[in-house]
Amino acid sequence: MGAREVLGIEENKRAVEDGRLNALRNRIEGCQFMGGKVEEAIREFKDVRWDIVVLDPPRTGCKAIVPYIAEWKPRKIVYVSCDPATLARDLHLFLEKGYASRH
Repeated sequence: MGAREVLGIEENKRAVEDGRLNALRNRIEGCQFMGGKVEEAIREFKDVRWDIVVLDPPRTGCKAIVPYIAEWKPRKIVYVSCDPATLARDLHLFLEKGYASRH
């Protein structure tokens, strides 16, 4: 099973280009990659609904975008973290929005 549509938002311009090239090389359609700060870019998608959201935030976490993601009501959120403290804080914010934690 594949995805109909994938959106990648990344501040690093090189990573955006790498995403585009990888999708092209692997003949994967329906992928869009955009550059910019997630906190700003996400506002363009306030009326969009995503089934699955994958987050790989910087060490500071994703506190600023938790409300936007919670409004989408995705059925699954995958959170990749390199900082246990911000992971704990952000998971607590998602729990407050009605999500359950599964490890």
